[in-house]
Amino acid sequence: MLASLISRAARHFGGRCLLKSNKHAITSKLQYKVTFSATATATFPKKSQNRFTHVLPVTSSSTKIIWDDSLTADINYLWLRDNCHCSECKHPHTGQKLFDITRVPLDLQPQEINMINEGDHVRIVWANDQHESIYDSDWLRRNGQHFFINVLNEGSKRPTRPKEIEWDQQSILESAPMMSYDEIKSSDFNLCKWMGLIHQYGVAVLKGTPIEKEFILDMANKIAYVKETSYGKTFDVVVESKLDSHLAFSARGLDHHTDMNYRENSPGLQMLHCLKNDNKVNNPGGRTFFVDGLHVVHWLKKNHPAAFYTLCAIEVKFELTTDTFTYSQAVPIICLDKNGNFSEIHVNNRTMGPIQAPKETIIPFYSAYNILMQKIRDPALQYNLSLQPGDLVAFNNRRVLHGRSAFNSNEISRHLVGCYVDYDEMLSKLDILN
Repeated sequence: MLASLISRAARHFGGRCLLKSNKHAITSKLQYKVTFSATATATFPKKSQNRFTHVLPVTSSSTKIIWDDSLTADINYLWLRDNCHCSECKHPHTGQKLFDITRVPLDLQPQEINMINEGDHVRIVWANDQHESIYDSDWLRRNGQHFFINVLNEGSKRPTRPKEIEWDQQSILESAPMMSYDEIKSSDFNLCKWMGLIHQYGVAVLKGTPIEKEFILDMANKIAYVKETSYGKTFDVVVESKLDSHLAFSARGLDHHTDMNYRENSPGLQMLHCLKNDNKVNNPGGRTFFVDGLHVVHWLKKNHPAAFYTLCAIEVKFELTTDTFTYSQAVPIICLDKNGNFSEIHVNNRTMGPIQAPKETIIPFYSAYNILMQKIRDPALQYNLSLQPGDLVAFNNRRVLHGRSAFNSNEISRHLVGCYVDYDEMLSKLDILN
């Protein structure tokens, strides 16, 4: 129906009209051109998946665009001008903006609008300076979703990342996120698949890697680069005899936790590479275990909403001090994004400081925290691994909690090497390979 009305409007204006600026409204001299330019083909050889069928200026601040599957958007002029991709406005090699939107009038309007390249692109000439901007159909469709008037099915969004999958022990054992190093070492396709598993499950294992201390750096560099911390580019998880050693470098059991909550931004992706795991007993301990924080948080919100919102609202101070550094950061145990969806979980009893909150919230906080931790410790949620030499595990430190069972260092000789990578760097690599 809308497409029909627009077609009639276009015919009414004779198929060609002139747009003149008006601070209050588009005047009757507003012109609309529905033409297809053959000369654009050489400039834009790629054919769009969905083409434009109609482009019609409808208000003094926006134009209506319709694709060939009837998806419709009402797109703002300032937003369009701010996102011009020509070489004058955006550096052709770095992709950085050269144009500053604050240098054009707020009542910016086009002088001319037309479709070119058989509907693959829209061309706009701006009234204030006659600058020409050209917009790709697929680009507008990906980046202008907030302007959509009618939203089609999920297929039209064409997501590039695999959907996150919540898991418990049974479900993750049925479809273990595990690949061999031989599969990915010379295949970007399989590297992409392995990173996809990390994003889906929050954890993935790589079997049969070289048992070399520097290999973890090579693996991290396949994804992006190593995030250096106060422990250096890598850290050795071995038993140390020093009394002031970090508890991770001991034979103690480590309860479920996320790393470095005391930093401004806790590390996103963590890797642990097993170099040695010799034992002299049948049940040696020292097993690594994981729990899906995404699954736990969704369970908490559904079954104990008051506890959920308490842990989202009250900030907890995490802190760590050694002879060489001191860190402190306050953050809620459960963090949500701007849409109210799960973003991060921060849990670490060893570095959690005194709760600094109004006294009337202390009991609700500890009650909520107790409910959360009891669920996290549920054996039915644990993904247990006995890492063997050559095993490498990578996990989302802001989603998946990890820990270790205690062991006797006289009976077990265990050596892991760890490092961190920024999670958005992995997502960038995943998106590029996709």
